[in-house]
Amino acid sequence: MNDLRFDMRANATASGKGIAYINDSSVPFYQRSPGLALTNNQEGPDGIELSLHGDLMCYSPLTSDHLFGIETPYLRANSMDDVLSSLGQRGGNANGFSANSNGAVYVLMPEQNAIYIYNSTTLQAEPYIRNLRIIWPDWNNGTDLR
Repeated sequence: MNDLRFDMRANATASGKGIAYINDSSVPFYQRSPGLALTNNQEGPDGIELSLHGDLMCYSPLTSDHLFGIETPYLRANSMDDVLSSLGQRGGNANGFSANSNGAVYVLMPEQNAIYIYNSTTLQAEPYIRNLRIIWPDWNNGTDLR
């Protein structure tokens, strides 16, 4: 297990008890980037994060510069045919994600010693903070980063 996100909204499941999304980065997956053929990536997704309303799961493998997303109802239905969507460039390799209560997705960028914010309007991850003391960002301590 590499990453874990909980969606405890009452409407997330029929039981009303919520759901846990578990990410296993050791499982290879198929990746489709805009304009490129379908490829097999030997490293699975490294970071995952739920959108503000729990309707979209953002993810990316460590070795990719691209951010991807999938609508969460497809994850709960166990059907993956043509449901993955590209969310745009993320500015380099990332090693995790975090989100705040305003819907912003923070992308943790070890290559740049930085934290970026994903902008859903421009489909780009933009610098939020950069500092050489940010050695290997890969965490979420539960703090709301508004």
